Amino acid sequence: MVLVLGFVFGFQDLEMLAYDTGQPAYSMIWVDPGQGDDGRDGATRETALRTLREAWDRIPSGSALTTAYHIALTSGTLAESGLPVYMEQRYASFEHPILISAAAGPGTTILNGPLNVFDCRYLYFVDLVIGDPVTGYDPLHYEACDHILVRRCEVRGSRAISHETLKMNQCQYVFIEDSDIHGAEENAIDGVAIQYGHIRRSHIHDGGDWAAYLKGGSAYFVIEGNIFYDAVVGGFTAGQGTGLEYMVSPWLHYEAMDIKVINNLVHHVDGAAFGVNGGLRILIAHNTAYHIGLRSHLFETVFGSRSCDGDIARCQSNLALGAWGVHQTEFAALVPDRSVYVYNNLFFNPQGVQSQWQHLTVFGPGANPAGAIPVGTVVCDQDFRMAGNWIWNGPADLPLGIGDDQGCGPSHPTCSETALRTQNRINQAIPDLTEPSLEDFRPDPSGNMADEVASSIPNFDPSGQPSPPLAPVGTLSNQVQRDFSGATRSGAPTIGAYQIQAGQVLDSFPLVLPHWTFVNGAWDTVLALVNRSNVAATVEMTAFDSTGNSLGSKVISIPAGKGWRNSLISEFPNMSGLAGWLGLNPGGADVTGLLTFTFLSSGGTSSLSLADSFSSQLTLSGLREDSSWISGLALVNLASTSQSVSLNLVSLIDGSGQQVQRNLAPGEKWVTLLRDLFSGPIPTYSFVQVKGSAALTGFALSFSNGNSQIVAVPGH
Repeated sequence: MVLVLGFVFGFQDLEMLAYDTGQPAYSMIWVDPGQGDDGRDGATRETALRTLREAWDRIPSGSALTTAYHIALTSGTLAESGLPVYMEQRYASFEHPILISAAAGPGTTILNGPLNVFDCRYLYFVDLVIGDPVTGYDPLHYEACDHILVRRCEVRGSRAISHETLKMNQCQYVFIEDSDIHGAEENAIDGVAIQYGHIRRSHIHDGGDWAAYLKGGSAYFVIEGNIFYDAVVGGFTAGQGTGLEYMVSPWLHYEAMDIKVINNLVHHVDGAAFGVNGGLRILIAHNTAYHIGLRSHLFETVFGSRSCDGDIARCQSNLALGAWGVHQTEFAALVPDRSVYVYNNLFFNPQGVQSQWQHLTVFGPGANPAGAIPVGTVVCDQDFRMAGNWIWNGPADLPLGIGDDQGCGPSHPTCSETALRTQNRINQAIPDLTEPSLEDFRPDPSGNMADEVASSIPNFDPSGQPSPPLAPVGTLSNQVQRDFSGATRSGAPTIGAYQIQAGQVLDSFPLVLPHWTFVNGAWDTVLALVNRSNVAATVEMTAFDSTGNSLGSKVISIPAGKGWRNSLISEFPNMSGLAGWLGLNPGGADVTGLLTFTFLSSGGTSSLSLADSFSSQLTLSGLREDSSWISGLALVNLASTSQSVSLNLVSLIDGSGQQVQRNLAPGEKWVTLLRDLFSGPIPTYSFVQVKGSAALTGFALSFSNGNSQIVAVPGH
């Protein structure tokens, strides 16, 4: 059954970089926490309601919606008293979803309290700040929902008093994108019995347990392009331990199955970077982990746990369907691992940092107690494969953590010590990274990682699936086509999260387009070129992402005196979900051009001309910051080396200033709001003086509330 979303039921979609929300015709409900009134109709900004609670109550409950609703919140803070106590039983659809968003963009609207969502469908949260880290609670909790989207949101809890930050139980089609999720006694993300979806391009951190895990029969997820950090037990694990009564059929055996964990960064976690605790067909590939494992090891494949936590009747009902587990509360069953593939990851601990005991933990055979299912001895190393990994961690004689009474003994067909030492680069050389101490984990293009070829990753075998009940088989292909930044892994794939790109002298381009964006399908970028020469022009366009990685080149021909116009996503399909800049070489022809970028939901549009001169010093003018406008800037480092840049914000009214420093990596395009860059008050009208040491280009950018008007002013 093919869904409107464009993916097939029972499979993971590795190519869906952003969930497609379609183009519904929304009925607007406006909320203004400062000036609104719940006695109004809410149909326009001028007649806005005051609370989200009132707006939510105006959406019909308990039956299928025939209208799409967009609750647009103006800038400000909504107190907990203005939020719905429970958001439940709203039955939206792909054609008629519910969108709740901050009208002025990310970070401008704060929901200062928890949201509890039960039995809702097609509910999208976009650009919101959710949670109150002072009072705690679990800031965002979903149960029994399907098609939920969290995009460009900050979900904020407290390490001291929030149990978990984002909690999801018994949900399907869950999409978390470009968000910052942090602050919990235990896990920043905890998913129990959730199937189908992805977690992409998010910062997940500040947890007292794992930064994130999916367990309890969770399946068919892609975990890609995230940064996991500042967690005690570890970064990300597939599986853990679950009460059988919380699981749903047919996912009643493994704790996690068909999970692909690719192109992520993990740093500064006390425990393992990654783990598998009771998983089937789990891929851990092309990730980079740094400063990890201090409490024991770098990676683990260990047993999951299956208990009955009190609802004995429900446990017995699931056992009758063929589940693994127990029907009493006195003991728990061990859940095995099968087909765990760990390929082409970089595990790097700098000098003075090492895992305490060993590199890995692979549990040996375990005996399930009488009355537990599966019956008898279970293992964690069946079809366990680990190849192409680069490990630099501790002394040369640090134990691997296998053999003896552990798994992967001398006769194991795929993971004996001989096999692991032969197929992985373990403490042979320090990997050459750009600046890992500053969290720049890109490999040096001229360093030793360029000489190491990643291993080919085999696809999964669908055999060995337990039944009854028989859960669908996920995507068996394990091919990783891009890297952390979205750049294509062409030629010889690089170990770790970043692909080393072919060398490019960044400041050699005669023309530069300092901005393009298609992030989450919210923007469109169109380029128009004019050949003013009396001969045909051959223009080579090279696209770079925001980190300076090349996404490839495209050559177009423009006849003499003619023009060319197209959306850049048509020219560079792999740029979907990304943002960056473009270098153009017209081969000596006289070519000029204009970029037009449009915020699709509001129709707000602006334009930029191609930059044809570059300097280490720029002035960015036209900045405005008040109740109606918010401003920021974008800079591109065109040098092939890092450079330190000073930025001085100057008031046009009284000349007062604030100054900050920022280091820009080679080719980096940096975008920031003034309010995020400078700690003091932002003047209503201002300009920014930029001083670096090498070639720069950039522009000032201002948005009206709701992005209905956008002003872009090139730097000079």
